Amino acid sequence: MDTAITRRRFVETTLRSAAVTAGGLWLGPHLARTRAAIAADPTPEFFTPGEAATIAAACARIVPGAPGEPGATEVGAVRVIDFLCARTPALRPVYRGGAAGLDETAGALHGKPFAAIPAARRDEILSAVQAGKAAGVTWTRLPSRLFFSVLLLHTKAAYYTNPLSFPFTGYPGIYDHAHRKHR
Repeated sequence: MDTAITRRRFVETTLRSAAVTAGGLWLGPHLARTRAAIAADPTPEFFTPGEAATIAAACARIVPGAPGEPGATEVGAVRVIDFLCARTPALRPVYRGGAAGLDETAGALHGKPFAAIPAARRDEILSAVQAGKAAGVTWTRLPSRLFFSVLLLHTKAAYYTNPLSFPFTGYPGIYDHAHRKHR
């Protein structure tokens, strides 16, 4: 069995660990304050408008909404990710590179930015990104699987911690649990 670790694998593992740790450490204890800050000023702090549109389009395919049921778009997942990036420098190159990679791949395949292509085409690109098979120069610098795993983690965290999702997940939420505990 070969136990040698490549430089690429080391960087990928380090970035994934940093992203997961930073997101969890920041979002967990600061969730109520994070939601309040986002509600007070919904303007992106880190993302450019184009990056925000690209990441929002990707989040919307990871947790799509349905009639009467919110998805990642409705719970503001892109804004939560933007908030995390603004406060966590380790996440910035992952998301900036990931947004560029999604747009580069979409442009090469469909001649348009990722957010401007149909949902089915977005799914195809996200599947290739998840599998580590996405085309584009960006993905030679940023492992696409790393980007996808970080995006998936943060999209799900934003969705499942938002009170809008609680009626659809069957979870009463951390707010309800904390409230019951102090009654």
